[in-house]
Amino acid sequence: MTPSEALTEAAKEGQVERAAQLFKQYNCGVSGALVAAATNGHLEIMKLLPFKAPCFEHHRQGQRGEDAWNLAAKLVISAAENDRLDVLKFVFPEGPDDDYWYEYEESYVSVYDDEYISDLYNVALEALRKAAAKGHLSVTTLFPTPFEGVMTM
Repeated sequence: MTPSEALTEAAKEGQVERAAQLFKQYNCGVSGALVAAATNGHLEIMKLLPFKAPCFEHHRQGQRGEDAWNLAAKLVISAAENDRLDVLKFVFPEGPDDDYWYEYEESYVSVYDDEYISDLYNVALEALRKAAAKGHLSVTTLFPTPFEGVMTM
């Protein structure tokens, strides 16, 4: 088992001390561990690993770091699908910005990049669909009103 796989296993099981030790000792890749922690609601592990929600912001600014974007999207979708509201609040500390959704919905020309708005909207929509499919409607409370009707489509 590689250090990255061991870290992912520790994150999945919620073994905070082991995860911290593995990361410190090997400074290995954390993507798998972050998704495992998000999926299983191990927020304490997410906090000790180097993940910053601003990867959404970098994507908006045209710094397309696809790896960071794909990781953030996986985290959001997995957390929503598994009813991990605490993880979603960690990724979006102040909630997703209403302007993202309203400007996309209303097709306003704004300071936000249209491709970014579309990408973020699609991630949120997929997260909500997966959450609703499993009956986790509490996740909808994190997203602004343009998504209220999504559950009834």
